[in-house]
Amino acid sequence: VHVFLPFNGRLVVGGSFVAIGGQIHTGIAIGDGTTFEDLGGGVDDAVFALCEFQGKLVAAGDFLAAGDRDARRIALWDGAAWQRMGPGFDERVTSLAVYRGDLYAAGWFKNSGSTSCRHVARWDGQAWLPVALGIDGFVNALVVHGDRLIAGGWKREDPSPPIRAAADAHGPARLDRPGVNDPARMGEGPQD
Repeated sequence: VHVFLPFNGRLVVGGSFVAIGGQIHTGIAIGDGTTFEDLGGGVDDAVFALCEFQGKLVAAGDFLAAGDRDARRIALWDGAAWQRMGPGFDERVTSLAVYRGDLYAAGWFKNSGSTSCRHVARWDGQAWLPVALGIDGFVNALVVHGDRLIAGGWKREDPSPPIRAAADAHGPARLDRPGVNDPARMGEGPQD
């Protein structure tokens, strides 16, 4: 299990699993915390992020299909079926956040279809758009803090070996500065 999300009075669980409590559930399931049920046929690989957006569930991760739909690492559950969200992404999505009413995705990706997004993108309802010039390195976390959207992750684009990646980590970037072409760094980040 990688992530939990309370959703419509129930609990959604996402991860790298194929079963919960002896029942087949691939990557995602919904339940009351004790028993779970299938969510639209599941996904074909890991779920790393869940988010509620405009009353609907968004799941993201390494999967290429959600239910019977081509999904390219991100999909929206409309209550009855999975829906594709534009062309998706070329690599893993690790985090989702809703900021000022917009949905943001971040991760290891560089592109959404032919659009360069460099590890962070904003959903406009039809397609994923770049956020400024993006972020130079993998993003593992997004959080809304006060009136700021903050991203954190690795400066390098090679996550192995983990010790070196952690030592090379940079501080979180603020993504809340409209009109600025490069996200502002906040501090120097963790040091070894």
